[in-house]
Amino acid sequence: MAGTPAAGSEKPTPPIDPALYYRADVRAVLAVHDIGALFRVLMEAGLTQRTIAALTGQAQSEVAEILAGRKVEDYDPLVRIAEGLGIPRELMGLSYGAYRKEVTVVDPLAGMSSEMLRKHVLALGEIAVFGARSRNR
Repeated sequence: MAGTPAAGSEKPTPPIDPALYYRADVRAVLAVHDIGALFRVLMEAGLTQRTIAALTGQAQSEVAEILAGRKVEDYDPLVRIAEGLGIPRELMGLSYGAYRKEVTVVDPLAGMSSEMLRKHVLALGEIAVFGARSRNR
């Protein structure tokens, strides 16, 4: 049941219908990290500032400051908010890798041998590390 602590958990399960985060208006808020607008949506859904604070690991005064216009831009607080509220990280652009079950592997271009592909990957790594190719090949 939402709102009751899960076994071994210190925080209650967010009493939020996950479908809320997929509404077009809420997705737009999440995409631009407008946490004040997100908190207002959650309050319209029945959460209090204290509940939001408890779920996100913030003080109630911080929640009030965010509602009053303070921006949340740092990665760690955004992740803490997403995780505390049960927001899928990818909706906020906070994914730390490929989205679950969406990893795909493509075949090399037609006519490209595995050796040629290996050389291209090494060359891209060299460019990433040194900024330019160190020698012509």
